[in-house]
Amino acid sequence: MSGIETAAASDPPEQDPPVRVDPTAPGAPSAPEAPVGPPPEAPEWPADPTQPPGG
Repeated sequence: MSGIETAAASDPPEQDPPVRVDPTAPGAPSAPEAPVGPPPEAPEWPADPTQPPGG
């Protein structure tokens, strides 16, 4: 019986792996291919696909 207690006491508690730095976290350097701000809108793209461009 004491063997189980010893093993449980000697083994460290289960913990999650160290948290890695998230590139999307604030303060982290942003990737060059991920500009800050809203995504650029497609040029010459009508708001309504059923309407012709410029209409």
